[in-house]
Amino acid sequence: MNVDMLEEVRKCLWADLKDNYEKFKLGKALMSDPTVPEISDVEEALISVTRERLRKGVGCAVLGLTRQQGWVL
Repeated sequence: MNVDMLEEVRKCLWADLKDNYEKFKLGKALMSDPTVPEISDVEEALISVTRERLRKGVGCAVLGLTRQQGWVL
């Protein structure tokens, strides 16, 4: 029983590590993408957009980002 439990923990940890690494690689690629806005531009856009509009995804549109880019950043 302990072996099965440990194997399940190992699978979950590996899946989590793999997922985080894929997100890291995507984030790294996005950070080197010249079409992604600078932090100061993001701050200005977030200040100008209400929380309700942010939840609807308007913030990504204001910044010219895809949903995936907005989520990663």
